[in-house]
Amino acid sequence: MINMVYTDEQGNLYDHPSLAACGRSGDQFLPLESSQVIPLPEGSSLVSLPERVAAGWDRRRGLRFVDQAVTERGCGRVYPVGVLLPQGFTRFLLPGFRRPSSTTTAAAGIGTRAGTSTTASMAPLPLYGYTAVGMRHDRLVVAALQTDEHHKWNPRFFNTPDLKERVSARLADDPDNRILRQLAKCSLDYSCFTAQNIFYQRWEGGLPVSPACNAACLGCISLQESECCPSPQGRIAFQPNLDEAVRVATTHLSSFSCDDDPIISFGQGCEGEPSLEADLIAQIIAQTRKTVSRGVFNINTNGGYTDGIAKIAAAGLNSARFSIISAAPTDFCSYYRPKGYQLDNVARSIDICMGHGVYVALNLLCLPGYTDRDRSDGGVECLSR
Repeated sequence: MINMVYTDEQGNLYDHPSLAACGRSGDQFLPLESSQVIPLPEGSSLVSLPERVAAGWDRRRGLRFVDQAVTERGCGRVYPVGVLLPQGFTRFLLPGFRRPSSTTTAAAGIGTRAGTSTTASMAPLPLYGYTAVGMRHDRLVVAALQTDEHHKWNPRFFNTPDLKERVSARLADDPDNRILRQLAKCSLDYSCFTAQNIFYQRWEGGLPVSPACNAACLGCISLQESECCPSPQGRIAFQPNLDEAVRVATTHLSSFSCDDDPIISFGQGCEGEPSLEADLIAQIIAQTRKTVSRGVFNINTNGGYTDGIAKIAAAGLNSARFSIISAAPTDFCSYYRPKGYQLDNVARSIDICMGHGVYVALNLLCLPGYTDRDRSDGGVECLSR
């Protein structure tokens, strides 16, 4: 059995002696099965989910909820646990929990649906990708699968003891560079890996350029409406100039400590939609290529501003990651809430990039209970062709 895990109010972790771990797919609660779990990946973060009631699974009685359990201080209030996976892993189930005053009735059948809450007083969680977790043979396991090579994103290579020194030294070399100051904040305050790579002078380094966006994504990590869930990062509040951007790009792509494929990447968590700054990005690529031929220019984009994508692709863009949640137009618009574009614009942007020889990838937002529904994935497969 994969045992349910929970934390006490001090954050200590426990496994339940008799209840199995339970996750959630959409509005269905499901027990974790051996076929869908892997050992907790190195670099994962365990997080307690406050103000919520943990869900467990009784093999005879089905879904059970636990808000009081045995801890090192006796029986006390306990909370569900989630895992934040490192890059390169795809989750199958969300953590199982409910609101404190929910009227959910436990049922014996697998696939029990969540009940309706009778209270709205529960602070929203920060916008992270939470994954269901359990304990098997004294080892933590998660409902996930490794889907990509993640060596360069292994957390052990980041937040090293010398990071602050590296940041200080780089800022001292270019003290007036606003982009570097932003990246320093992202590195030290938000632990952003692409920002840190600029100071480590290796791999994929972020170069934020756009304070504006043409979408209002429900899951935006840099700007949320008031009274909504807190954003994990803050968005840049300035428009970079060409000179400071080229200095960052040139230094990173020409660094001797970089490997054979250093990357400058537009479209970071601390900015809006980079293609809205198409003129600037095109100039950055052109100016940098006058002195540096190595390395890759990449853009992470929603693909909605087709004219901007066309200009950037023509300037010498090497790779593009297009964010997508669904190729069903209604679902697409419901999540992205696009301003002035539709899904057809994204498809045209992809075609334009491929016509320029740009390496194209789809960055699919995976939501258990939605992405794995039959009607939500066929369109993405079609779009990827």
